[in-house]
Amino acid sequence: MSYQTFSRPERGLAFFAGIVNLIVGVAFFFLPELHLPLWPVAISPVLTRFIGAIIIGNGVAAIWLSTEREWARVRPLALVAVVYGTLVALGLLYHLLWLNASPSFWL
Repeated sequence: MSYQTFSRPERGLAFFAGIVNLIVGVAFFFLPELHLPLWPVAISPVLTRFIGAIIIGNGVAAIWLSTEREWARVRPLALVAVVYGTLVALGLLYHLLWLNASPSFWL
């Protein structure tokens, strides 16, 4: 059986995405009272921590992905990441275009 490899650049990209997710997730989870401009609209501290927990989970999973060498082991989590990322991007785009959110959250 031939296994497709999860290449070094792909693993590096997964690791980078994991680190970025961890930084943003920790900011959401541990610093909701600071009201950092991480979201297009004001949200409650409880919801901020909920979102942070999800982002931290994604970050840990992406870092774990970066240690794998076979696509067969990466595929399920990669699919979840693509679906989640697409839905979040569409939701943020909706807020940006139709609800006049500040474009600063895209940075």
